[in-house]
Amino acid sequence: MRGLFGVSRVSGRVFRTLFGGLGYWRKAKGGSVMVEVIEGMSTDTSSVGEKSQLLKVENLPREINFVDRINCTTGKHEWVEVPHDYDYHTEISRSAYADMLHDHDRNMRYFAALRYEINRLKSLGQPAHVLDIGTGTGLLSMMAVVAGATSVIACDAFTPMLECAKKVIARNGFEKQIKLIPKRSTELVVGVDLPHRCNVLVTEVFDTELIGEGAICTFNHAHAELLTDPCVVIPRTSTVYAQVMDSPEVEKWNSLPEKLEVSEKLDVTFPSNIRECAGVPSVQDLQLDAIQRSEFKPLSPPIPIFEFDFTTSKPIPMKRNISCSFKSEGDGSANTVFLWWDLDMDSSGDNILSCQPEYVKSGPKSWFENCAPQNAAWRDHWMHSVYYIPRRLNVNKHEQVTCYSAHDEYSFWFDVAQSNSSIQFPSEHPICECRMHIELSRYQMYLMNDAHRYQTFVRAYTPVVKPGESVCLCISDCSLLPIVLNKLGAKVVYVLDDNQQACKALTTHNGVQSVKFVDLKQLDTEVNTHIDLVTGDPYFQSAVYPWNNLRFWYEYKSVRSNAFSPNVRLAPFGAIIRGIAVNFVHLWKIKASVGMAAEQFDLADFDELIMNSSAISDSPVDAQPLWEYEGTASSGITDLLSFDFSKDPEKVSSSGEMTISDPETNGVAIWIDWKVSENEMLSTGPKGFPVLRERITWERFCKQGVYFVTPKNNQLKYTVTFNHITGDVDFNFI
Repeated sequence: MRGLFGVSRVSGRVFRTLFGGLGYWRKAKGGSVMVEVIEGMSTDTSSVGEKSQLLKVENLPREINFVDRINCTTGKHEWVEVPHDYDYHTEISRSAYADMLHDHDRNMRYFAALRYEINRLKSLGQPAHVLDIGTGTGLLSMMAVVAGATSVIACDAFTPMLECAKKVIARNGFEKQIKLIPKRSTELVVGVDLPHRCNVLVTEVFDTELIGEGAICTFNHAHAELLTDPCVVIPRTSTVYAQVMDSPEVEKWNSLPEKLEVSEKLDVTFPSNIRECAGVPSVQDLQLDAIQRSEFKPLSPPIPIFEFDFTTSKPIPMKRNISCSFKSEGDGSANTVFLWWDLDMDSSGDNILSCQPEYVKSGPKSWFENCAPQNAAWRDHWMHSVYYIPRRLNVNKHEQVTCYSAHDEYSFWFDVAQSNSSIQFPSEHPICECRMHIELSRYQMYLMNDAHRYQTFVRAYTPVVKPGESVCLCISDCSLLPIVLNKLGAKVVYVLDDNQQACKALTTHNGVQSVKFVDLKQLDTEVNTHIDLVTGDPYFQSAVYPWNNLRFWYEYKSVRSNAFSPNVRLAPFGAIIRGIAVNFVHLWKIKASVGMAAEQFDLADFDELIMNSSAISDSPVDAQPLWEYEGTASSGITDLLSFDFSKDPEKVSSSGEMTISDPETNGVAIWIDWKVSENEMLSTGPKGFPVLRERITWERFCKQGVYFVTPKNNQLKYTVTFNHITGDVDFNFI
């Protein structure tokens, strides 16, 4: 959210417009303030008429924010009034603490480790002075007190959570046993913040990549400045595992094929440098257990690539690399690496917290020589990591292969090669050199791999596009449709695209000549334009929810009407927002109250903090890639809103009821389907027709919306409203 918004703060004044509640500040002289309001709430005056007026200023004793954002649906700049503490509440509501605290396995393993190690120290006649780094709600500190710690000091630099920890600790009666310090651990000083060095460290500073939150620096500093030598550290060690895979399905998020066959006579080709590129350096986190076993082939056993010893005073290296050889377990193309990690929580050797994917347990016995099968709990705060090999390597079964692995302070990277060959393995994290991975999102990469989608468009275009005559307009971000239309014989294809560089590179590679990249102003200068077909994927990178791609409609209506032929065709020509009630097995945890953690610690103050902040800063609809989250259908599909793109956008609403068959229903999944032709529909929702009480399979190239519910009976009432001015869709399910 913060990446999209720029904020202007105005102390003591609230600017209120007379039009839709939105406007933007132009200038202030003395006591007067001029606010200009543009129809459609946009600061872009190139495509709409201007309308200005002097607006009243109310003097209020508070600070408010005007947020400058790009509207995800209309594509226009707009200023939105938000509370002065909007960023504060956003930071809290999206901190993912709740999901972490719902992780019962994590909580109990930390509790067990504290009990074991503190009892062991006491049996040796030693005190247990505990330091809790990044305390959050104070849960681990309270566990340490219950486990018998001599003293407990906790620190956290996130002020809202530290204030919450004070309330939680007081509610549970531990305020006299726990000292809270509002600092980062790297700012603590023995003799100032701590009376002496501590001999027990408990901390959870891990992310999906283990080290992405700066764990290496945290542990190294603690040993150097805050801990005794020797000392107890919980967790003691971590082992990181990597497994080389052949997965054409997963690779779709990072690469494009040499050729996409749209039909027998039509294909789209892609530059080879895309397939040879390392991609963006950021890790892709996935729920690997959601990927079907048939969609990947293990080429190596799980390989323990790095061990992190958190107990030693010897600094953990900031950079390391290692090479490991293995015999390929099958024929295939080494294109991806799956990664996960385990934590050895205490010196008993029996308390292992694992993020191991479920499929590992069913692997061959040879896998377990270096990777014991674990019963890993479902987690969303720690998922699994996927890395892409820069140049896929074709291997044969039993062929000797080397996996190269490296890490820096925050991340990992990989490569593979035949063991009898040598490669120049980079000492720094490789970056994208083809630029496609920078220009395109991973979802867009996946979308471009979908030949079936483009076949649907070809069937819709065939009766419309006349070779050498048709003039087309494509409205999308980096679509393959201009290439498809050109190869179908369109005379000219105009392209309205925010991401022209990527699309230009692809059209040039395919030898396309009759594609013109334009903006609205340029299109207006094409005086003899008579567009016969308006089309689009539709896909825009600014979209958060699938229905934000209604931007296609707004962009189409922004073009001057006389640019179109009298019988202009639209593909898509309409859309339907749909919903279905779902019983999610785990996803509900990201929004549910925690209540009691580890069966005895009351976190009601935390629940209240998250609930209040979420009400201020969050939409009631979450955007989630539902294919990663198991859920069964508990109702039929309900059509919530319909749109006709031949008409101007107008306010529309609907209400009704969903009949629920499952009393455990906890969410409504929402998506949009596009009417490409009378007989063709493209969905952003379920793949196939959902069956009651059976698992739903979802499209993977986008996120869907989720509205979490707690139905009171077998009827779920809903009201859905589309605001044609802002493009917003408001949902309410009760």
